[in-house]
Amino acid sequence: MVPVQRFAVRNAARALLAVPSLCAAFSAALTHRISYGHGFVMPSINRRTVVAVNNGHCPSCTRFGAFSSPDHTLSGVAIGRVSTNDNTRVWRSRGPSLAAFR
Repeated sequence: MVPVQRFAVRNAARALLAVPSLCAAFSAALTHRISYGHGFVMPSINRRTVVAVNNGHCPSCTRFGAFSSPDHTLSGVAIGRVSTNDNTRVWRSRGPSLAAFR
């Protein structure tokens, strides 16, 4: 977890996101990803999680209001994988830093 004091604060009242200072120095700052922070697509039930894109192997999959998580299911199907699709873990690990941004 990145310590809060390392965030570059320009105008906290109008901030749309928090990016570590080191990452902001590179052009890929806004595409910085966590290896397990991806959406999840379930073609067997024609659904996808909030962060999953609507293309690839299931362009007709309908988005439903949940972040990917291997700990939860929809119609008996896990809505994530530990190694690649666990956005709830991203929120649990990054949430405290973002909440303390100000």
